[in-house]
Amino acid sequence: MPKINLLSATNSLLALSFFIAASAYGDACCDAPCLEPSCPPWGDAPVEAINYPVRMDIRCAKNIYAEVSFNYWQPIQENMEVGLLNNGASETISATGLTINAVSSSDSYRDINMNFHYKPGFTLGLGCYFGNDNWDVRAQYTWFHNSHRKTEFASNFLLFETGTQGISPTWGSLTPSEQSVVFQFASEKWKLGMDIVDVDLGRWCYVGRRLTFHPTLGVRAAFIHQKVHVTYNNGFTDYTVDLPGLLGSGTLVENKNISGKSQSWGLGPKMALEMDWLMGRGFRLFGTGEADVLYTRYYSLREKTLTTGSVMGIINQIPFNFALNDETSGKQRKVGCLRTHLDLELGLGWGTPLSSNGLYLDCSAAYDFQVFFDQNMLRRNVTDTGSSLPEGNLYLQGLIAKLRLDF
Repeated sequence: MPKINLLSATNSLLALSFFIAASAYGDACCDAPCLEPSCPPWGDAPVEAINYPVRMDIRCAKNIYAEVSFNYWQPIQENMEVGLLNNGASETISATGLTINAVSSSDSYRDINMNFHYKPGFTLGLGCYFGNDNWDVRAQYTWFHNSHRKTEFASNFLLFETGTQGISPTWGSLTPSEQSVVFQFASEKWKLGMDIVDVDLGRWCYVGRRLTFHPTLGVRAAFIHQKVHVTYNNGFTDYTVDLPGLLGSGTLVENKNISGKSQSWGLGPKMALEMDWLMGRGFRLFGTGEADVLYTRYYSLREKTLTTGSVMGIINQIPFNFALNDETSGKQRKVGCLRTHLDLELGLGWGTPLSSNGLYLDCSAAYDFQVFFDQNMLRRNVTDTGSSLPEGNLYLQGLIAKLRLDF
């Protein structure tokens, strides 16, 4: 009987086992979706590689939803200060006999900031789902129109007395002789009108068992109109006559009325990401981030300053007094630029079926923060093209309460 080589038999059995395992693995790879790098990159993606869609199926593949939002925002715009309040100069002089030892003076100023109040607005939306891969399209219109007012009164103001409390203007065109004018009363009224239209294309999908994403691409059109009216009353300054051969001094008493307008439209692409964390029993936490870049055209930039009052004084011991009535105005058209906008939102939502007829109601409340960069063009001095451009950002922040109905 021939001897059996155990080592050779063992090696043969191991080789056969590896061959069978490799064949089985190869068959499994062919039957199951293959995600190895060797798979053709131009082939169709396997089902397991696609984020599973999430949506309310009310009317099978194609259902419609409508939504309405109550927006309670506070608009805040930079460079809207009414003026500077001077609390008055105090001087101290110490002397010994006829020798002055020290002279000191101090002035204190504070900005008179605009009052920005919370104002209501609304957003209307309409969307529908496509039967192809559960994509959805949504159109929205946002309306936000309001006005804000600020007044300031210098209580310690004394006409014709220097060093007292007064308001230094920050609006309007000022001549060199008006740089030191202080006023007793100042007021500012600001009107803001915003109409925004959005069209978005996106797709809701799961990225975890309880986390869903809704990335969107779209287009935004924004129409932003602003008006401002500023009034300074009971202002004065002392001056000296600085003309060859003439000696004298006087007092300038005046009132100022400044009006400005900024009208613009913007159009450009936008992208956003909505995220829901599903908590169960219909509740969810959600957040939204959005950014867009709009080509913006300012088609009406206007500014007008009306100054009234009187000029009193004496030159070479001869008194004079005459009325002051001066108007300065300017405008620019077709100022084009790019403007960026960011929107961040965080809130809580809850949804439930209304009845067996397929209606689904969703309610949500969120804190919203937005910034429109460099939107303030009211302080652009249209009467002097060589001046700087003190543009400021426009902010919106507040509450959004939304109702949505799928049907």
